[in-house]
Amino acid sequence: MRRIAAPLCIALATPLAAAQGLEVLSAFDPSATGSMCAGSHDSVTDTIWVYTCGGGEVQGYRTDGTLLLSFPMPGGSTNDVDIDVAPVDLAMNGVDVPRGSVLVFNGEVGECEIYAHDAATGDQIVELTAAWGLSHVVGGAYHPDRGTFFLVQDRNGGAQANQIAEIDPADGSVLNTFSTIDAGYSVNFGDLEVNLGTGKLTVVSSAESTIAQFTPEGDLASELPRPSEVGGPAGIGLNGTDGVGWLFAGRVAYQVSGFPLMCAADIDCDGELTLFDFLAFQNLFDAGDPQADFDGDGSLTLFDFLAFQNAFDSGCP
Repeated sequence: MRRIAAPLCIALATPLAAAQGLEVLSAFDPSATGSMCAGSHDSVTDTIWVYTCGGGEVQGYRTDGTLLLSFPMPGGSTNDVDIDVAPVDLAMNGVDVPRGSVLVFNGEVGECEIYAHDAATGDQIVELTAAWGLSHVVGGAYHPDRGTFFLVQDRNGGAQANQIAEIDPADGSVLNTFSTIDAGYSVNFGDLEVNLGTGKLTVVSSAESTIAQFTPEGDLASELPRPSEVGGPAGIGLNGTDGVGWLFAGRVAYQVSGFPLMCAADIDCDGELTLFDFLAFQNLFDAGDPQADFDGDGSLTLFDFLAFQNAFDSGCP
């Protein structure tokens, strides 16, 4: 049975403003890395994890380019691959996986294999084979709101081409699938990441000039123009909630700001502002929940209702 965690957009303590476009802040060329097929970022340790297309190792770097750690690529050399960082403690195939562990998705042959590795030692913690994939899974991430993995297969994946699947981390079974091509978005040498600020699935593709955001149910929420400095990206890392992430294209890792942030008034986390958000706020307020303290003064008063109303009227990014 799928485990549904507490909604992340409620769990965040501070309402965040909408992002205003994507902007490259910095960039570096990992010193020991060729053209990258996968990359991710741990916002807590400020570590970049990358994998060279067809290479033998997963590598961890400081953002100044200093190599910190490497470990053998699990499942063997691949071009259909992704790396993510566990955003929270999770359970995978019955084994506890701590926050910050390196998640490796090897989609090269048949069904996608998901591995968790210790970020300090590189040692493997656990392996899970998903019941999905046709040798072209190029992206994957763990969704802490839903307690599930999401995988994306590129346009060369046969009957599963340009599809996203939701996977149960307990046994690898498929919970849901939907097509990105139905929204006109083609995935090639791309990636999928969960935006921890909004709960949406963020998808990049070397074949597209935009970065697509899908709801977990499969609706296209928006498309963000890719910064002109960034060539066709093969990877994306969005492990924080501050709207700053990383894009990985060729040999270069780009730090990028402006990714959408939490919509404070979307209390029920469904991606829309409706009457149900008012009811959810009322429930929080009546329960004395500090998350109803919308004006941040440490107490629940009429002014919190006014602050929520203002946030609702401002809409979501």
